[in-house]
Amino acid sequence: GQAYILHNMRLHPIPEGAVMGIPTKVMPFATTPLFSVTGKARAGLDLILPKRKDAQQDISVGHFFRRRLGDEVVDRLIE
Repeated sequence: GQAYILHNMRLHPIPEGAVMGIPTKVMPFATTPLFSVTGKARAGLDLILPKRKDAQQDISVGHFFRRRLGDEVVDRLIE
């Protein structure tokens, strides 16, 4: 069955293509009301953000996704 996220007292379906909360398809993510336009734009930066220069250093999963997708996506979908 479909999984949902409660946000602002409304249930929102998890966008199609989300794997363990991580978006894998652009259109379902871009059209969901779960995220603001600003949150979607911030997450879209993942497509152009360069790799970290200190990629050898360990970081937490949360830190990685916050850097790549932004706070809104992590707070509403991944956590």
